[in-house]
Amino acid sequence: MMSSLSVDHKTVFQTAFLFLSSGVMLVSTTAMGIQICDQPGRSHLILPMPPGSNRPCYARFGGPERKALYVANVDKVWKRETQLEGVLPWKSPVKPPRPKL
Repeated sequence: MMSSLSVDHKTVFQTAFLFLSSGVMLVSTTAMGIQICDQPGRSHLILPMPPGSNRPCYARFGGPERKALYVANVDKVWKRETQLEGVLPWKSPVKPPRPKL
C-alpha cells in the first residue's frame, strides 16, 4: 500500500549544519531532525527532535571516544550515544573507501 506525504520542501530540506563521522557518514541538521547519509547521499536514518522542540541548529560528536552525538537548538542541548565515531579536524585527511552502489 502506497501513501503520500505532503510537506513544505522549502522547510524540510533546508540544512543548517553538516559534518562527517570517521566512517564517512554525512550527518546534517534539517527541519526533519538529524539525517545520517552514506557517501552516495542515501539517507540511512533520520533522528526526529523531541516533541515540542525547535529544529536543530548545531550538532557534533563528543565524549571521550567521540561517539556521543550532541544536538542543540535555540534553548536546549540533547545527547545520544551512537555507534558512529566523530572525526578530529586537526588530524590528517583520510581517503574514504570507494562507495558501494
